Amino acid sequence: MNEVLLWLSENKVEFFATIFSLIYLYLSIKQKTVSWFFGIFGASLYTYIFFDSKLYALMSLQFYYISISIYGLYNWYIKNKETDNNFKISFAFRDKKIVRNLLIVSILLYVFIFFLLSKFSKEGINELIYLESFVSSLSIISVWMLTRKMIETWIMWIIIDTVSIGLYFYKELYFTTFLFVVYTFASIIAYIEWKKIDSIKNN
Repeated sequence: MNEVLLWLSENKVEFFATIFSLIYLYLSIKQKTVSWFFGIFGASLYTYIFFDSKLYALMSLQFYYISISIYGLYNWYIKNKETDNNFKISFAFRDKKIVRNLLIVSILLYVFIFFLLSKFSKEGINELIYLESFVSSLSIISVWMLTRKMIETWIMWIIIDTVSIGLYFYKELYFTTFLFVVYTFASIIAYIEWKKIDSIKNN
């Protein structure tokens, strides 16, 4: 028991980051504007965690999360206000132009992040750099899609979260590994839930 308490004490920042992130996820699925506050809290804590774990791309990504969460908070609040609390879910993949632009931006982000990591990494190019670049680039796109309530964001998160499980487990971030296992299943549920909500609203 004492060993468990000691381990929790040593990993309390990651524990609270996980709790905030789970609350953020739940409220996002429910389309609650307040979710973005918890996203900001979680990302702030993960900035420290990823710095300590030498996952520098993911650390930098948290600054983006904080900024985009502020935008998401503003966007959801304003859109809900303008539409009488009825800011609707949209479908990005029905628009070929959006799909093309998202694909191009994703590739450019991946190349840019990979270049930075490979240039400044003391260990040189390794499998973690490929994974970190992949997760970071797609996460940037996916969280932007979430601010626009694009339902395909959840498909993207299923892919991102699945890859992230192995990355965080390798780095011995066990709370975060658990978080992303939950994220993976929750993203599947979220996609189904949002699709159901959209069907009800359009009938």
